[in-house]
Amino acid sequence: MFIDTDLLEKIVVKTVMDGGYSINMSTKKDSFDSGYFVSLDKTEVRVSIYKGTLLRGVIKEFLIANSDLLSAPDKVLGLWVDEGFIYVDVATLIESFVTARDVAITNEQLAIYDNYNKKTIYLNQI
Repeated sequence: MFIDTDLLEKIVVKTVMDGGYSINMSTKKDSFDSGYFVSLDKTEVRVSIYKGTLLRGVIKEFLIANSDLLSAPDKVLGLWVDEGFIYVDVATLIESFVTARDVAITNEQLAIYDNYNKKTIYLNQI
């Protein structure tokens, strides 16, 4: 997978500035107004938000290592900031809240992302 340096920089900046970022690497779509993002695959990595250069390398390595998953049209690269760390994973978009919640529980996830309301829903709070 070819990693465009401008796109990599955009991913890093949007994640740090906005507290998270999601992008479909096939279509480059990065605006989602419906459904819920759920990590289906045990691909998650985390890196300290304070290590900018390391962060770029981690994201680039993640993109290469997960290029097959990320080339699927229903998968997105998901990044979010939580307590001084940036988490990176492969997620899928599920329209139904109940289905998203059930998939997240099955996959031992802590949360799902609600694209309607632009917020994280922690499973232990529902």
